[in-house]
Amino acid sequence: MTSTEDGEGLAGAVSEPPSADRRLGAGGSATALGGHGELPAVRGFGARLAETFGTVGQLCVGIDPHDYLLDAWGLPRSASGVREFGLRVVDAAAGLIGIIKPQVAFYELYGAAGFAALEEVLAAGRAAGLLVIADAKRGDIGTSAEAYGRAWLAAGSPSRPTR
Repeated sequence: MTSTEDGEGLAGAVSEPPSADRRLGAGGSATALGGHGELPAVRGFGARLAETFGTVGQLCVGIDPHDYLLDAWGLPRSASGVREFGLRVVDAAAGLIGIIKPQVAFYELYGAAGFAALEEVLAAGRAAGLLVIADAKRGDIGTSAEAYGRAWLAAGSPSRPTR
């Protein structure tokens, strides 16, 4: 999933024909039926990516708060630890690179609190002018697959469906 500046997912960023509930209003702007005002203009992901490549290059920094990195940075193995880790990376990246990619698995480990931490990291990245890509795939490489497994299957995990 890719975040857009307004917080919508990739579906909101892809240039698509207007749906049945949209029409072009005065001046060619898309408006919602029923007079609810103008919809915000959405730049496509490809256009934003090309702009980023042209201005700050192609480097994408992954934000993967492994346990050993949390330990090395003196952060707790908790939602607050992964939040702080992510925010520190965003602060370090802002102005130097254009793209960050937080690995969702490491945030999922901490249930709802982890998702809240991830949302803060995503918002901080957008606020810093970074293009933000959430790395949220299943069947991933070893360390991410292990983190997803721990998030959903480990005893005591807040996301575990059964206890």
